[in-house]
Amino acid sequence: CLNGICHAAILPAGYSAAIGFVHTGKMLSFVYDIADLYKTELTVPLAFRTVAEGDQDVERRVRISCRDAFHQAKLVDRILPDIAEGLDARDYLGEGPGELEGRAVSLAD
Repeated sequence: CLNGICHAAILPAGYSAAIGFVHTGKMLSFVYDIADLYKTELTVPLAFRTVAEGDQDVERRVRISCRDAFHQAKLVDRILPDIAEGLDARDYLGEGPGELEGRAVSLAD
């Protein structure tokens, strides 16, 4: 679930899913790198908690729990600013990562 939501955020932003820094040699290396930013905060505790609650229908309960946790953590809103901050992707001095999102940028500028 986490890899899917990271992939869904990365592609429309124009990043290559295959060019990773920590993970390399896979078609989704960058997706795995970005997902690792949130894994210990969100999905690892969630998986252990869900399994501790019982072993019935675990896969479905984990998916539902992921959906709820991602929504509560506003994960989709965090991914692109976190990538920009990690890559130090600013167009001009003084522009923070949060200011990149949603602003029209032209290569001609």
